[in-house]
Amino acid sequence: MNARIAATIATPSRCGTPNGVPQRDGVAMVAAMRAFTAGVPYDAVLRSWLILDSHDTPRFNALTGDRERTKVGVGLQMTLPGVPMVWMGDELGIGGATCGEDSRRPMPWDREAEWDTTLLGWYRECIRLRRGSDALAHGSMQWLHVGPDVVVYLRETATDRLLCCAARATHAAVQLPVESLQCSRVDTLLGVAPQLVENRLVLPASGPAFHVWKLV
Repeated sequence: MNARIAATIATPSRCGTPNGVPQRDGVAMVAAMRAFTAGVPYDAVLRSWLILDSHDTPRFNALTGDRERTKVGVGLQMTLPGVPMVWMGDELGIGGATCGEDSRRPMPWDREAEWDTTLLGWYRECIRLRRGSDALAHGSMQWLHVGPDVVVYLRETATDRLLCCAARATHAAVQLPVESLQCSRVDTLLGVAPQLVENRLVLPASGPAFHVWKLV
């Protein structure tokens, strides 16, 4: 459920389905997620499906219309609390119409030339990160910055702490006090490295983009 809401941060338009696809900015996205999770035990949230699309919806790739926005959605799907579920072919970049039967294109098993191998590589990177992180599987969730075009959140356990940044567009750089992060080192796991400026961690400002850093 969470990633279905979060997916709207990467969706550029509302057209294409009978009732339209609502376009929310980061502030509205987080408000919707907080409203939903407020009434659900966190243990249940951790066991909820994280889906961007399914056989009953338009393809997520068709909604974003852009590989980089799709990658942001996938990054959210793999790092928010819950259990990611990938609808077959999303990892290959299958698109199609945003409504009707053309939104249900079959898996191109024997047409590898049609596969988006760059997107497939991104899925593999994100899944590898997800499988190796206790914080992403079981950790708490804390929003550190919420803006129209960028959100930053912390997933952590006692032994694993990951800082995640999802940006749907270029934005003013987010700056976090190093002291508040309670770490001595920041390792880049996905995306590009942040900058340390006068005891503040300055995060990348370009977008669409998705980043993950390990706080040590």
